Amino acid sequence: MSFSVYLTNWSSPGLRGPGDPFGIMRRPRSFEVEASAGTVRNLCPAAVDLDDMRAGRIEIEEYRRRFESGVARIGLAPGELVYVGTDGKMGTVLDGDSLLCACSVAAALLGRCHRTYAAGLLAAAGWSVVVDGYRLEPCSAGPCEGCGGRGWTGEHPYLNPSQRSLI
Repeated sequence: MSFSVYLTNWSSPGLRGPGDPFGIMRRPRSFEVEASAGTVRNLCPAAVDLDDMRAGRIEIEEYRRRFESGVARIGLAPGELVYVGTDGKMGTVLDGDSLLCACSVAAALLGRCHRTYAAGLLAAAGWSVVVDGYRLEPCSAGPCEGCGGRGWTGEHPYLNPSQRSLI
């Protein structure tokens, strides 16, 4: 059975899945908190990294490296990805739920948004991921030569370097 999770921004309701919306932002605005069912803290960037990137103290590739190295790999698989609800109770992200941040689709297509980094991690953990309308699938052979060692396959322009010329 395949479990799907959708990643996009708060401004693109047409790209969300049919389930609940969860934030993956370090500092969500009040309307984003009110509109969400909770937060997936494991996929929120570290505050210091976000501040360093925004202030120009680190480049985007260093921000990506820090985000990917900071995400706990345990608990990313379907049935294990945990959120903290707006009521403070913990639950599990379900098939069809959406993980949302504030970055534009254009920023994500250029690799300037952590949701694109999270998408690759989630696909490698076994989720069928739809990020801004592009589907990523877990590689049936796991990380291998066919998928470039990523653990997933798909056609997202940032995540698939052969597609970058399309943007």
